[in-house]
Amino acid sequence: MKLLIKIIRFINMKFLLLIRIIRFVKMRNKCIIIGKGLIFGKYFRCEPITNYLGVIYTPKIIFGNNVHIEDFVHIGCTNKIEIGENTVIASKVYITDHNHGYYDDEHFSLHEDPKKIVPLLRKLTNDAEVIIGKNVWIGENVTILPNTYIGDGAIISANSVVKGSIEDYTIVSGMPLKVIKKYSFKNNKWETIKS
Repeated sequence: MKLLIKIIRFINMKFLLLIRIIRFVKMRNKCIIIGKGLIFGKYFRCEPITNYLGVIYTPKIIFGNNVHIEDFVHIGCTNKIEIGENTVIASKVYITDHNHGYYDDEHFSLHEDPKKIVPLLRKLTNDAEVIIGKNVWIGENVTILPNTYIGDGAIISANSVVKGSIEDYTIVSGMPLKVIKKYSFKNNKWETIKS
C-alpha cells in the first residue's frame, strides 16, 4: 500500500511539472523571450499578467542565454522584467515589476480607499520595470521590487530586499540594502567598502 501511494505521488508530481512546462511554453510565444540554455528548478512560477480585473497588460519577460534559476522562484510581470545572460538565481527568490495598488505621492490620483477596496481588488501598477544585468548572482530568499536596476556582475546576498539601482560589480546585502564590497579591476580583488 505504501509503495502504491509513493508511486501515485511521484506520478502526480511529474504531471504537475508537465502542466507547468506546457503553460510556460504556451506563454513563451506571447510574452516570454528565452535565450539558449535556460535552466529552471522545481515549482518555478513565471507569471506574465496579461489581464487583471478586466485591465489588459502587455508584459515582456526576457531571459538571456544560460540563465540558471533554482527551485521556488516566482517572477510576476505586468510591464517588463529582463534577466541578463549567465545570471544565477537561488531558491525562493521573488521578482516583481508591479504592486497591488498605488501608494506613492506621484500617483496620488490613483490611490484607492483601503477600507473599501481590498488588496486583491486594487489596480495593478504598470509603469515600472526590473532590469538585471549579465553575470549576476542573486542569493536565496531575495525580493526584487519594481523600478530596480542591477548592474553586471553584481551579487545580492541572501535575504535582501532590492529596490533602486545597484552598481556593476558590487556586493550588496540587507534591508535596507547596503554596498559591502566592490570589485577592483586595478587590484584584481573584491574590496570592502568602509562606511
